[in-house]
Amino acid sequence: MDRQIIGIPLKRLAEEKTFKFSRVRISPVPVRQISSGAPVKIERNSISYSVPAYITHSAILQVAYEISDNMSAVPGGKFSKAEKEIPAAQKIKDSVTIAPFFLGKYEITQRQWQQVMGYNNSENKECQECPVETVSWNEVAEFIRILNEYSPVSFRLPTNAEWEYAVRLDTREYIDKRGGLKYGDLAAWYEKNSGRKPHPVGKKIPHNAGAYDLMGNVAEWCFDWFDPEYLKYTRDRQNPVGASAGTKKIVRGGTYANSNFIETKYVNPMDKQKTIGFRLVQNN
Repeated sequence: MDRQIIGIPLKRLAEEKTFKFSRVRISPVPVRQISSGAPVKIERNSISYSVPAYITHSAILQVAYEISDNMSAVPGGKFSKAEKEIPAAQKIKDSVTIAPFFLGKYEITQRQWQQVMGYNNSENKECQECPVETVSWNEVAEFIRILNEYSPVSFRLPTNAEWEYAVRLDTREYIDKRGGLKYGDLAAWYEKNSGRKPHPVGKKIPHNAGAYDLMGNVAEWCFDWFDPEYLKYTRDRQNPVGASAGTKKIVRGGTYANSNFIETKYVNPMDKQKTIGFRLVQNN
């Protein structure tokens, strides 16, 4: 019998075929009932991603189920962005209302990324359970698109408002008046305890939102385009999703290389940085 990897004979690993995702539809059945699939080549906006032959339908679906099984139910509520750490251009007096949502407990790992995308360009490749990093917002969008094509549930990036709301559920417990961590090493991987490298996800104490590493390890891509005037003038006070267009995407949270635990950055969606990864939200 030929040796196999994920159900595919080794002699077929070099083969590559192409089909369009728009033609792929699956039913919500157990992974064992999904037959091995053909390799996938994705072309979008002049950017091509080839998924090697050993990436199968069932392998991708396994990642989708793993992510879905590790969601935390975040209760809805309100918060105000009229805080000292928020730039003046973003301050509003009114509160923002967030509906209940499911937030990923963990940042997406290098293993999960490799299993779906077929490659891993992270700076710290020796740690498969560390968060994937050095991925652009556009690449993350393709990762999500592939998951959603194969999975009976759908995923997306959290909005900036959802991310901040989740963090603020614990603000009084974890963050002092100067923006520092009250519990230091217990709460996050940051410049003073990380050795200036990322660590396996889920090793610090979880947030009240049920998520790990929100304020450290790697910063996280959000769904929104950045517009300094959006929250100042929009009437969208319920579940805001950001501007309809822009040149930069919002990135939130601290990293293993700094102590800016609830930092907001604005990054070109094609840029890749070794301190930026992501986590997902599951659509209701």
